[in-house]
Amino acid sequence: MQFNVDPNLNNQFNNRKRIILDTCSNLRALGREHLKGYWLMGAVVMFLFTLMLRLPVAIIDALFGRTVTLNLGRDLNLGEAYKDVTYTVTSSPMSNVYALLVIGALSFGMTLFIMNVYRRKQAGVSDLFRGFEFYVRATGLFLYQLLFIMLWFMIPLVGIVTGVMASIRYSMAYFVMLDHPEYTIPMCVNESKRLMFGNKMKYFTLQLSFIGWFILASVPAFILGFIGAWMTYQPGSTGGAMVVYELVSILIMAGIYPVMAYTESASMAFYEILIGNEEAEVYYPETQTI
Repeated sequence: MQFNVDPNLNNQFNNRKRIILDTCSNLRALGREHLKGYWLMGAVVMFLFTLMLRLPVAIIDALFGRTVTLNLGRDLNLGEAYKDVTYTVTSSPMSNVYALLVIGALSFGMTLFIMNVYRRKQAGVSDLFRGFEFYVRATGLFLYQLLFIMLWFMIPLVGIVTGVMASIRYSMAYFVMLDHPEYTIPMCVNESKRLMFGNKMKYFTLQLSFIGWFILASVPAFILGFIGAWMTYQPGSTGGAMVVYELVSILIMAGIYPVMAYTESASMAFYEILIGNEEAEVYYPETQTI
């Protein structure tokens, strides 16, 4: 596996521990700055990423899925207020298998694209598909993370908190794999955990700071999507109507894709600060304890 690894990186990731103190505003500004000239391409990559995940799932569900009508009050235990509210869903286990098989490679390719853009390397839409060239490692990393995140989510009472914290701990693993292809999958995850020690809350607040942008970008999609759902999900609707609705909903989310690219670029800035490639306000703790 060969990538355009930054020559300033050494084998120990410039091992000095950093705690990021810089503001989310400054981190977002770094993300915007490095997306200059690539906003449209970034949006296209995020569109294709979403399309390749959602549309085949809809097609598989339409062809092989089983339609189930749920009563929200009875089946989902939402109480008497929802006893007359029903929800119809068509799904197939095969669509879940498809998602598990492709999301790792697509995530790898998306991360490669963002890294190339941020570091001003040669970047293109084709980067999204390069994860399939390294399918076993990319998918293995995704499944490895997913297993442990699910285990953290299963902890009684506090599972939601521990699961979210686990996903944040592992959030740098694809960046690590791209910079150090010689690392094993557990080593990539462990390095991500080391980098994120003391930085999880800052990363969480950074991601949270994009909520306003996502809400603003989602308003047109929500309105048009509601109209589309009303038009397609009528009594007697076929699986084809579900596929058409899914395709339309992906297309009308156009405003969200630049925000997705913006979020990923800011995450890349976070990673660059952690490994010492980007200047920012940081704190250097004396201890290296993980």
